[in-house]
Amino acid sequence: MVHIQILKREVKKIMKTYSSKDFYLSSFLMANACNLLDTLVEDGITTFVFELDDEVKKLIGNYYSLKSRVEPMAYGQAIRTLKNVIHASKSNSKSNYKNERYTQCAAVI
Repeated sequence: MVHIQILKREVKKIMKTYSSKDFYLSSFLMANACNLLDTLVEDGITTFVFELDDEVKKLIGNYYSLKSRVEPMAYGQAIRTLKNVIHASKSNSKSNYKNERYTQCAAVI
């Protein structure tokens, strides 16, 4: 009888991120199915944190060079979603006064 032991190990891959305070760029990225990882609020300013990959880099470049197209309904929905995120974080920050938030971007594969 042969016993085979399989060891599970977690491999952590550090994820590259892109942070933006630009609400409309962030909405554009959301409308293009980019992965929103986190939102950070400091002094009333919201920063949106996205997973950074080649597609996101391409979308950002196209956005700023005015070469982008976006489906209007998806863009409108992304704007509403991010507004809800901003308002929710403001109400949470009022109830959690002085509560600091730290995040680490690591994916387990």
